Amino acid sequence: MKYFATILGFALGLTAATVATEVSAQNTVVKLDQFVVMRTIDGDLGVFLDDPFTDSLPPPQSEATFPSGTGTSYNVNPDNTDHVPFGANCQTTGCEDVGGKTTMEGAIGEPRTGITTIVPGGGVIIEATDITRFFRSQFRTNITPGSSSGLRNSHDIEVLGLFDFVEPLRATSHYGIELNDFGGGGRQDNLVLAVARATRGSNSLQPIITFFRIESGIGPDGENVLTPFVEGGHRLELEDFENNAQILLRLRTPADDPTVTAEFAFVNGPIDIADPIAVNGLIFTTFTTLTETPTIFDGEDFTRARFRMLQRRDQENEALLTAGSPTSISQLVDTGDLPITLNFSYRFTTITGVLTVTLGGTNLGTFNAPNPVTEGFGAAVLPVPAGLENMLDLELKFEIDGLSGSSVLIDTVLFPGISNGNFATEDLSDWTVVSSGEGSAEIIVVENSLFLPVTIDVKPNTDPNDINLSAGGVVPVAIFSTETFDAPDEVDPSSVLLAGAHARTVGNGRRTQCSSKLINGDELSDLICKFSIAELFLADGQSTVTLSALTFDGVEIQGEDSISIVP
Repeated sequence: MKYFATILGFALGLTAATVATEVSAQNTVVKLDQFVVMRTIDGDLGVFLDDPFTDSLPPPQSEATFPSGTGTSYNVNPDNTDHVPFGANCQTTGCEDVGGKTTMEGAIGEPRTGITTIVPGGGVIIEATDITRFFRSQFRTNITPGSSSGLRNSHDIEVLGLFDFVEPLRATSHYGIELNDFGGGGRQDNLVLAVARATRGSNSLQPIITFFRIESGIGPDGENVLTPFVEGGHRLELEDFENNAQILLRLRTPADDPTVTAEFAFVNGPIDIADPIAVNGLIFTTFTTLTETPTIFDGEDFTRARFRMLQRRDQENEALLTAGSPTSISQLVDTGDLPITLNFSYRFTTITGVLTVTLGGTNLGTFNAPNPVTEGFGAAVLPVPAGLENMLDLELKFEIDGLSGSSVLIDTVLFPGISNGNFATEDLSDWTVVSSGEGSAEIIVVENSLFLPVTIDVKPNTDPNDINLSAGGVVPVAIFSTETFDAPDEVDPSSVLLAGAHARTVGNGRRTQCSSKLINGDELSDLICKFSIAELFLADGQSTVTLSALTFDGVEIQGEDSISIVP
């Protein structure tokens, strides 16, 4: 029995906010229980940062314990000896501390814009952008060359994150910890240890624990380049999530040695990860080491620690400004001491138009529509100039002018005191709208497809699709071709998953049991794959089953069909 997937089409569409839209409900919510950074202090490895997330304040404002004994935050230290001011995304987009945990919800993170990450020669891609949401909170330690403060090559360093163990629900999504060296000389890179859902390689769409490096801007077109250190990562099965409450991720690098060890442990009871005795007691029983080979100190003597989460987004509200005569949206804001920065994302949808951003009548920036129109959002970072500090009721205004019909999308306006800067409501009631003629300002829904929907048929030409979980054997599933989609030619057989199980292999695992066959009478060759019933994650009473896979071009496909579990 055939059943069309109900996931969004593989396209970027714009619809009015008042129109009902069908949106994937796959939203990952990650809870971080404790974040700890340790380093050599007075000759011994000691706690440098311990945040148990118990004060109901988002990082970087949440209280933490530093060697000085002062109750401080991620971004406060007047003498600047160990850490420097930093405004992390968790401060403005979520990460509330509730019940001893900080919560990162994929649907409300910061949009990633204009960054592409590639993998030379294929492999696991974790970070794809323009349609992602991102959380990060960095312990921004001192990076002054030659200083002994912060996290240095001369220190023993450990970074630990204790997370509630949940499965990332979308391809490319992940959560974890990292070391990075942005802001100094040498290679600009991140080392990330994460729980992820991969999108390429033998474990495509499979939950994994992965360790990878992202190097900034070294691709042929200035892309970031991602390199996994363990091909395919450590594969996670459904029972891993069912049987373990938490996961502890740890990165370690010894003094005067640039190599970094990545390891993880499942945790099923109370533990204080700032207690070395408690943590080290796990090493000999449940810690698993991924690798010890990569390095973090490459031309610089410092590193920094961060926790992070990334999720692809399926829908986003934007403000759409269309010019007739000039059209604008504005709010009254107050300013404090400098420095103050206005951040927002924007994308012109026409090749004409000029966007001007002003504060109290002072021009902060002007943006011209590109020709041709670009698909990704641009990120604007505009500093407030001297003379506008400590003032009340200044008008912050976004205005588009130009040929009638010129339009621009605006998203995620970050500024102190701004209301509805992410345009989460169905109208612009928090903003003052000025337009006339054919000009308009409205909130629209931008839909970003997560999957290319395909039609599948479990047990082709059989109805109903009975599956006996105790009988063993195999179940065939067909992926149907269309005039624009050639399943046998485009789908990577090694990536096909049905209810968590890969297609069967033969010849010592060298060949996947998928083949081309005419099935549904449309004279188009379809792809049929066989799966071992014993490997399917199905429950009694389950009425549908989902198949997912990747094309050789890296596009994720998904289809669904009805089934009947029988004794």
